[in-house]
Amino acid sequence: MRAWPRECGKAAGVAFWVYGHEGNEWITRYVDPVRKAITSRLPAAFLRIASIAPAAALWAVIKLFYRPGANGKGPAKLPYGDYFAALYHYPFDEIHANVFDQLVTPVAYYLREDEVRPWLASGFRDAALRSHRGYSWTGLATVCRTKAAVAE
Repeated sequence: MRAWPRECGKAAGVAFWVYGHEGNEWITRYVDPVRKAITSRLPAAFLRIASIAPAAALWAVIKLFYRPGANGKGPAKLPYGDYFAALYHYPFDEIHANVFDQLVTPVAYYLREDEVRPWLASGFRDAALRSHRGYSWTGLATVCRTKAAVAE
């Protein structure tokens, strides 16, 4: 870890995770319009019930086709190989919660790398941006809080 300048005061860690545009084109093309127009407007209790069928279909597909290999990786030739392989051992209620989460929110942004990378361009130390399984972005950095800012 790098030494901070004397005027730094305290350092704080920053972490974020966002949906990536890359790898999620089918969601932005097919799921988002349905979510925006219909599912995000439904009563949550009804949507929880309505989410059971697509969650069951997804759970079955994951169980049938996405068993992780000995290395923990999913099938490279299938879409979302590593992501769905990571969900392989999840119980049905977690798959259902993920489907519900995708459908309930009124706003979702899927950001490209060139939109996210500038967030870490200034004011941070040891900044790192990485793709998480090709479908989202994770950012980690350290920020120097000046003594003036800490005093406030």
